[in-house]
Amino acid sequence: MLAAVYPQGRCGDFTQALMELGAVVCVPGACPKCGLCPLRHLCGAFAAGTQAAFPVIPPKKPRRKEDKTVFLLRCGDRIALRRRSENGLLGGLWEFPNVEGHLDSAGAAAWAKEQGICCGEIDRRASKKHIFTHIEWHMDCYLILCAHTAGDFYWVTEQALLKEISLPTAFRKFLGDVLTDLL
Repeated sequence: MLAAVYPQGRCGDFTQALMELGAVVCVPGACPKCGLCPLRHLCGAFAAGTQAAFPVIPPKKPRRKEDKTVFLLRCGDRIALRRRSENGLLGGLWEFPNVEGHLDSAGAAAWAKEQGICCGEIDRRASKKHIFTHIEWHMDCYLILCAHTAGDFYWVTEQALLKEISLPTAFRKFLGDVLTDLL
């Protein structure tokens, strides 16, 4: 079907010209500039007088909201990290351990126990929001002082966390609020 309108050997130029018309003449959400359009004699909307109704811009989908509880596990000068699954959002990147949903202090302690972590102290530190294009994370964070390194985590020094490990912004935003006593 498109072969009938695309000029042979100049498809790229033609596509670029159409995009330019859409960006300069037939602009979404603006008053159409039909007087400048070299294709107005071919335009069905111009012929019907309905050009102001085009192009149709679909409404934005609302972001999906997700609640998370983030854990800063600290054992001496070591802090626990883990790698995210290779698939999905932030795939393969480092993160602070976290779970879906908002846990209270008792829930955080129960989670730590499941990980084999002997908690000395649990301190709720911060709540943050991080917005991706299609998802909004609402995160609560607990600092848990551990008696020994445990669990299936990668324990890094404070120096490595600050200088060598690249945390995604969603988790890095806890550094100022959660790690102030370490900086």
